[in-house]
Amino acid sequence: MEKIIQHFKTLLPCEQFVVTGSYSFLVMGLTKKAADIDIVIVNATPEAISILDRLQESEESKHLKNEYVGQSKKAYRIMHNSVKVDIFIDTVKMECFELANGLLVSTIPATIKAKKSYSRLKDWLQLRTCAELFYKQSEFDAFLNQETIKLQNK
Repeated sequence: MEKIIQHFKTLLPCEQFVVTGSYSFLVMGLTKKAADIDIVIVNATPEAISILDRLQESEESKHLKNEYVGQSKKAYRIMHNSVKVDIFIDTVKMECFELANGLLVSTIPATIKAKKSYSRLKDWLQLRTCAELFYKQSEFDAFLNQETIKLQNK
């Protein structure tokens, strides 16, 4: 995946190139795999937009359904070496951190905010799986039950 990310980083001139989505969860140890790549490019040049337009219409990519059409940000869905790459165009710099290899990755709060905004079941399930690294549902239920009992006894 890193080769594909570096390929797009080199190919698409922009002010800021940030990898987000499941990949940011992967590098933070919140998930064991990232099936696709999500990238935000800020202030993309006209050249980058032209490249993305052509890539999205390529034989490999044109069959993909772009589920981001109609959202506030322009998005591209591209297949590259059998990996789905979603690229979002933005004009506002993103909250991120830099990996040792120079790659910018979105922060966990920024990734969570984006996943919640899509209102897709797969994103909510992934967020729940990540949350369960810190607590189990049974622990959460037990805590809520104890707090309810405390409130009732006051």
